[in-house]
Amino acid sequence: MDNQGFVSKFNVKNLGYTDPVVFSDALGFSTTKERQQNGYTFVSIYKFLIEQENLESEASKKPISISVSYAQKLADGTLRLSPTSIKRRLNWPIDLYSEDEYYYSPSSEKFYFKNKEVDPEEIIKKIEFLHTKPTKILRGSLLLLKLFFWRVIVTNFFKLLYHFCIAFLYILSGTKTKKSIWLVNVKKASFNNDTDVQKESFAEEKIEIFGYKASAWSVVGYAFLHIFSYTIWYFFSDFESDFLKSVFSNVFLTTVYVIPSLVFFERLIPRLLEVSIQESGVLFHKTSFKKIKI
Repeated sequence: MDNQGFVSKFNVKNLGYTDPVVFSDALGFSTTKERQQNGYTFVSIYKFLIEQENLESEASKKPISISVSYAQKLADGTLRLSPTSIKRRLNWPIDLYSEDEYYYSPSSEKFYFKNKEVDPEEIIKKIEFLHTKPTKILRGSLLLLKLFFWRVIVTNFFKLLYHFCIAFLYILSGTKTKKSIWLVNVKKASFNNDTDVQKESFAEEKIEIFGYKASAWSVVGYAFLHIFSYTIWYFFSDFESDFLKSVFSNVFLTTVYVIPSLVFFERLIPRLLEVSIQESGVLFHKTSFKKIKI
């Protein structure tokens, strides 16, 4: 199959794009288009290719993998996909990826959108329209609402939950981490196995209560929680319970209450927070890179 012949059908130069760069290891090409964005130079990078495994398959129509990335062009000509000089905004051109919508038939040399025949120039125009759709006030309004929901509301919720759980875990158990949510390993199931997780030295010390050895940090936190609860009850509540009085006036019942509740405070709650930290980080990544139908 002729690579140059495939590329020439798109006629990208006449459509305002740069000369195509033909791939040597696959059937396809890449091309770019410069844009000015908030006083900075950005470049839309378009890639159209048919993977080698699809070329060798027996299917008559070969799926075309199409991607568009929006990168900042630096002074030296380098393209940076994650700009640091300016924050990426929702109404900028959006990154795209498609692998099961457009097809090419080598035998007939025709292009298809699903089962409908299309002109290759129309493919580029359609991709360009979708890529720049967020910049359109009216046509892009629904897409902007989707982007705002997933990229702002949902991702910031999981980010806030992540940092809240880290702070709460430190208060309860003395476990600390300054790991960025962007560095969370989405394939790792355990929070404690991370080398960036450490415990305060005081949290490693033990205090024995009714024969149970607990973390000194947790015991102090447990004591402060009960002192605070008792203070609130004593000064601001008229509630009186004969049941609670009977429990804390009996050594055996007090022990029965203290040991399980301390274990819950020292082990179960921190464990739940560790799981919440890991899962909120994973969900943050999933929603940040969620594919949104345009």
